[in-house]
Amino acid sequence: MSLKGNKVENWNNDYSTLGTTYSSELNTPVALLTAIQNEFVCEDILKYLSNNRSAEVLEVGCGGARTSVYLGKVGFSKLTLSDNAEGALRLAKANLDKEGIVATVVNDDLFNTNLEKSSFDCIMSFGLLEHFEDLDTLTKSLTGFLKPGGIHIHCVITKKFSTIMLQDIVLYP
Repeated sequence: MSLKGNKVENWNNDYSTLGTTYSSELNTPVALLTAIQNEFVCEDILKYLSNNRSAEVLEVGCGGARTSVYLGKVGFSKLTLSDNAEGALRLAKANLDKEGIVATVVNDDLFNTNLEKSSFDCIMSFGLLEHFEDLDTLTKSLTGFLKPGGIHIHCVITKKFSTIMLQDIVLYP
């Protein structure tokens, strides 16, 4: 499985300059869009998993784990966050610690994983899938983590549209 020109060391460099990135303040267009996305994710998990806040949730390619932090703040207690970039994991832990959220954070490669198969009710990612060329292999790998009846929730950021582009449009018309 090849990445589209992305390397873990590049992600580590990107994350190295960041402090905590989670905020519940709605003071920018991106913050507002993130809050809306987080609420939709929460609604979908509750809708499709029988209003179950004790669902086992796995966020892959977690980056700063902003969605998992939000879920923790609204009562989800079985959160696992996975990334294979140390910088992302450092940022995820900083965001979790800042907000007092308890979660399992693991350094893991989805194609050489130590995560247990069939152990999660929900697998989610935000801005991860677009970095891979072979989505069939990736989605099969991700589906293997799901318990029967589990759900996928993914946000794919296309080149032509992203929240950053939307922010530029809103702020600099």
